[in-house]
Order: sequence, then C-alpha cells, then structure tokens
Amino acid sequence: VCCYGAVTLPADDPDPSQQLPVALRAASLADARAEMTARGDPQVHAAALLIALRSNGGDARSLADALARQATASQDPVVYAIALEGCRTVGGDAAGACALLNRAQWARLDPDNIVPWLELGADAHAHGDPESEAEAMDHAALARRGDGYEELLPALVERAIGSGAPSLRLALALAASRSAQTIWS
Repeated sequence: VCCYGAVTLPADDPDPSQQLPVALRAASLADARAEMTARGDPQVHAAALLIALRSNGGDARSLADALARQATASQDPVVYAIALEGCRTVGGDAAGACALLNRAQWARLDPDNIVPWLELGADAHAHGDPESEAEAMDHAALARRGDGYEELLPALVERAIGSGAPSLRLALALAASRSAQTIWS
C-alpha cells in the first residue's frame, strides 16, 4: 500500500497471484530480473532494478545506488529518469550514490521533454530560487513533448521477456512492473 508498506492480503482476495506460494512467486520474479539484467539493454536493466526496488526484491539502498551509478555513466534520459525515481523511492536523492544525480542533468539529457523542466522548476521553487525556477519554466514552455514515461516499465518487461518466457514469469513480471509504474505515476 502506497506510503504504508507491504500488506498481507486476505485469503479471499480476488488476485489469483496471491494464491501462489511465496517462494514460487519470489523465484519467478528473480528469474525475470536475471533475464532482464542479462539482456545488455541499459533501459531494461534500469527497469529491472527499479521493479526489484519497488517489489522488495533486495536491499533498497543498494538497488538505488546501482541505478544511480548506471545513470551517471549513461547519456540515456530514460535511464536517468528511472534512476531519479528509484532514488526518490528510498527516501531522497541526497543519500549514497543518489547524491550524484540531479534534475538539471536529466533536463540536459532530454531538453525537449517538459517533465524534467517542470521537476527542475519545482525543486528551484522548493529551495527558494526564483531565478532558477523562472529559467526552468522558460525551458518548459519551449518543450515539444511531455513524456512522463507512463507505460515505460511494462513495455520494457515485454521487450525483454516477451513471449519467450514461461507465462507465470511473464505474468508476475508484468504485474510487478505495473505496480512499480503506478507508484511512479
């Protein structure tokens, strides 16, 4: 449950995946994550880390740090956005490797996307910096698109695993990606 943590669902919950043994569910998600990280696709790798972070698939701080390190070595705005989201998940951008990330770099990597400019402006506003806020809003006004990556994580799971995986692994990976995406959105 958002902002409250994991909740045990009642036995009569309508979600059939809740009826799966915990070990089987965890093993299937671990297999999906391993398959995604082995693909060599930086976006898919970042998505696997964020999904694991959101589904308690490991130490949250180490997963966020891995995301941040991947983003700092990348020029891909999607990887950077995923890393920023992962760092936000673990309680802030200023701890561990997450301190290396900033919204200004995301805006430089994706200058035609209004979303990083709006976030940069919101940060400037929160820090009482009206000049930086105005500059970010000027760039936002010139942006040609607004991509908040609303369907990104399930699409990356589908791209990485697709129809080649056992249906249980794919179904659980897609469900976990949709949950992670919902929290992001």
